[in-house]
Amino acid sequence: MKLVRRDLEPDGPGSIKIIPEEDDDMWHAYNLISEGDLVQAVTVRKVLRELASGGRDSERVKLKLEIKVESVDYNKEGSVLRIRGKNVLQNEHVKIGQFHTLEVEPHRPFVLRKDVWDSFSLDILHQACDPAASADLAVVLMQEDPANDHGFIYDDLGKVDIIKSPFFDFSPGVDQSVEEYVERIIFQLAATIDEQISSVQWLVGGNTQKSTNVKNLPMQTSSSRDEDFQEEEN
Repeated sequence: MKLVRRDLEPDGPGSIKIIPEEDDDMWHAYNLISEGDLVQAVTVRKVLRELASGGRDSERVKLKLEIKVESVDYNKEGSVLRIRGKNVLQNEHVKIGQFHTLEVEPHRPFVLRKDVWDSFSLDILHQACDPAASADLAVVLMQEDPANDHGFIYDDLGKVDIIKSPFFDFSPGVDQSVEEYVERIIFQLAATIDEQISSVQWLVGGNTQKSTNVKNLPMQTSSSRDEDFQEEEN
């Protein structure tokens, strides 16, 4: 989940602007939105227009609405949130107080306003927007005596199984020090992660003494109502 803007006080009112980026984010958004909240998003609505001949025609128009939430439905198959409520934002096509259903999909931004951001809501927001809060771990378990440990375990395809493998065998002919031994493990682990799960960003962490030859591996981090959706409308 991408957090575009945050303007709130814990246990007080405020708003956020977020963009769901994957299916799991839709589940977080579903749990974050409650009855009585205000949700603003760009939506499409079918409206009627008067024709010169006296008849009527319908067209679909793109507009920005803000509704007071009465119900939220999560369609897991289509990865869509359907948020139903009454419009609270003046609009030429939808009167204030008129019902509308907003559909929120991945990669579509929306603004969420709450009267009270309690600890439960803040925890959901943290879990959704902080990559470290839900990151997977690739763990290497090391004993005090490396010579008594086992090597990597390989799967049926000949690839290193990073879940089952404890770590490398210690080789006196190659490893002249503990630092060299740890360095060899780190770079083998890095190569394995890049090969098997190359789509994710990651870093190496630990509490052993750092070798002067081991490079630190960085991880990239992502750091008025009418302005919220200015880019989409332009």
